[in-house]
Amino acid sequence: MPLPPPALRPSATPLNIYIRFQTPNLKSSPPIYNILGEVEKVILGKQDMQLERERKKNDDKYLKKDYKCELCVLGFDLKEIFKKHMKKHDKNKGAYVCEVCQCVYAKQRSLKKHYGVHYTR
Repeated sequence: MPLPPPALRPSATPLNIYIRFQTPNLKSSPPIYNILGEVEKVILGKQDMQLERERKKNDDKYLKKDYKCELCVLGFDLKEIFKKHMKKHDKNKGAYVCEVCQCVYAKQRSLKKHYGVHYTR
C-alpha cells in the first residue's frame, strides 16, 4: 500500500498534540501513518474521545474485571493494583486535574502528557 501524501501524514509532536487539546470541539485528525503505510496513531477530538470511553465502559473485558475505576474506565484483577491506581485521584497530590478522568498531577507538563492517554488511539 503506498504512503498517503505528506499533507495527510501530520507529524504529531507532543507540543502539537497539547495545543490541539485546548480546542474542545476539535474533530479527529487524519490518521498518522508509519513508513509501511499502516495507521500508527489517530488524534481524537473531544466527541470521539467520549465515544471511545463509552465503548470501553460496555466492553466485556472491562465489565468482567473485579475492580473498576469508573473515572478512568480501567479494570483491575488485583485489589492492590486498583488501590495503587486510585491514589492518582487524590486531590492532595497536586493542583492540576484532568478534566476527563480527574487524575491529579503536581506539574502542568505531567497533565499535558497524560492527555495523550485520552486523545490518541
